[in-house]
Amino acid sequence: MDSYTAIYRQGCTPPGSLTWGNIDNNEQFHAQKVVMTQNLTLSVANALTRERPDGYDENVATIGWPLGPSGKLFPIVGLVFSAVVFKDGSNVAAAQDFIRFLAREGWLASRRTRPRSTS
Repeated sequence: MDSYTAIYRQGCTPPGSLTWGNIDNNEQFHAQKVVMTQNLTLSVANALTRERPDGYDENVATIGWPLGPSGKLFPIVGLVFSAVVFKDGSNVAAAQDFIRFLAREGWLASRRTRPRSTS
């Protein structure tokens, strides 16, 4: 318990972080009030590449996935999103094109195709 709470006790996290909600860590990162945050949804990267692309490319780094206690990579939790296009719908072709857009080019696709350097 001591090592778990040491981050807070040593002043390495903002005092208000104990009461942050779901998106508060992202907002604090965008406001440049914290230097590191976990972001499984890529919302930080997506917002920064849209709002400050030069700042993202020059000032943000992604570290590798951590090893677990066994020395192997921690499992990566993934989500699967389902979509349905009804065959008798009035715009089947447009709906299928829209789903393809979301998966290939849209907000579900990552703009980053190369690993980020940590140096």
